[in-house]
Amino acid sequence: MLVKFARDIFAGFRSDMKIRLAASHHARGEFDEAIARYTEAIRLNPDAAAAYCNRGLAHCEIGEFEQTIADCAEAIRLDPNMASAYVNRGLAYYYEKAFDEAIADCAEAIRLNPDDAAAYTNRGLSHTAKREFGEAIADFEEALRIEPGNDETKEWLENARRGSQMAARECAWEET
Repeated sequence: MLVKFARDIFAGFRSDMKIRLAASHHARGEFDEAIARYTEAIRLNPDAAAAYCNRGLAHCEIGEFEQTIADCAEAIRLDPNMASAYVNRGLAYYYEKAFDEAIADCAEAIRLNPDDAAAYTNRGLSHTAKREFGEAIADFEEALRIEPGNDETKEWLENARRGSQMAARECAWEET
């Protein structure tokens, strides 16, 4: 019993070390190497929700959106309160053009962590894609309230405003 306990503690420690190593590869843009290290962490500790979530994000970085969705779903199964898993899966849904699913995941992330600018930004992107410009503008403005210096979000906000203006002109043309 004591030996199993010690083995489990050691495996958890080794898994955490693999997650840290994977994160450093991820930060350097070495996504394939990050995925390999996250996979090792999962092998050592199959209940490591953070490893699934982060591996999902690394998959997203290289365009493997279905794998992102699967990894983040597993992270959510293991830890239903992990807001970042919903954000990452929502981003993958956005790239897969599953905008309603993306919006739902980002809304859940916001419920869990109302100060997550990425959740508002990602939801705003999906609203923009659906031509729901009012909702998109509100999301981008909230993201900028949280992270005022995010130039990319400022650009998306301006795009949503232009889209809203164009949609208003289109409606005006249809009425005449």
